[in-house]
Amino acid sequence: RLFRVELEGRPSGRIAALLAVAAYGNFFTHHWWMDIRGLVLVCIVVAFATTRVKTTIGGRVWRLPFLLALGAVALLIWGAENVATFGGAWLYPGQVDGWHWVSWHKIPAWFLMGFVSFVLVSTTVPRESPDTAIVVAPQAVTTGFTGLVGSAARSRRDRFDPAPPSR
Repeated sequence: RLFRVELEGRPSGRIAALLAVAAYGNFFTHHWWMDIRGLVLVCIVVAFATTRVKTTIGGRVWRLPFLLALGAVALLIWGAENVATFGGAWLYPGQVDGWHWVSWHKIPAWFLMGFVSFVLVSTTVPRESPDTAIVVAPQAVTTGFTGLVGSAARSRRDRFDPAPPSR
């Protein structure tokens, strides 16, 4: 494998799923009910405080706190959002009369969306062991397939090559 990502010390899948459902539900319900975003963020921080992302690249192992990784992704998305609105890819209603920074209040929303995405991928991708979350296989690079694929017990060929036609 060219790139492998694992999570060490993550809480149970049920806790992660409950927090993801709360975060995702709040994206919709906060318009007509109370906004529990802050509570969900605190619960995620408490539940994942000791979780670390372990990545092996070229035989070298790297570790990073999971919450720091999610925070960095949220900041990068927010930065890209600012670049895109500055370049005119889209504008928010408050930017029609002139560009200004996208509100920093969107950073926690991107953090929560990243968390929801993590939970969706980590619960639907087959794993080799309880500690493995996501694996990107070399065939993804060589075949032009861009995406995250699970490391299942089946052979790599079965994942990327269609079955030969029956004769």
